Amino acid sequence: MLRNHLAIALRNISRNKFFTAIHVLGLSIGISASLVIFLIVKYELSFDKFEPEGERVYRIVSDFKFGDFSGHGSALPAPLANAVQSEVTGVDATVPVMTFQGDAAVDVTALRTTKPEVFKKQKNVVFTNGEYFKVIPFEFVAGSPATSLTKPFSVVITESRAQQYFPGVGAGDVIGRRLTYNGNVETQGTGVVK
Repeated sequence: MLRNHLAIALRNISRNKFFTAIHVLGLSIGISASLVIFLIVKYELSFDKFEPEGERVYRIVSDFKFGDFSGHGSALPAPLANAVQSEVTGVDATVPVMTFQGDAAVDVTALRTTKPEVFKKQKNVVFTNGEYFKVIPFEFVAGSPATSLTKPFSVVITESRAQQYFPGVGAGDVIGRRLTYNGNVETQGTGVVK
């Protein structure tokens, strides 16, 4: 039975090559379009799923135009956070975030050497305020979110960065250690997160 159906299908395909090509092309375009739409929807719905209240977190971005040049970016004026907090209703907390990519140097007393070790072009370094851990919760290994970023030039690092900067040192011993970013921003460790 299956053999007869296959023989009839092959005979019809060989007799109607033009219509077969149109049908196969239409089917392949339909399947490809469905896959692309699925991937786009999956990508768009994948943001902020790791945060418990991600639907309440918003990011302000800027659209700017200078003559004929127009652009889009995340750079905003520094006083905007205070203005949003005081002028916009329904805002629980504002967290200014400035990303940084530069060198990090570890204090020589932490390394028991005479020369500080410099880690070039450190990515994913963020300058922010104490409200950050209210908006984006992290699990603290050492320190606490209530006291970690209360003083200026405090730093909270991840466990992996703690092992990179201070190999063989426990997470609790990182608190109080000094890190210098770009040779002139001296910080003190106040917490370690997962």
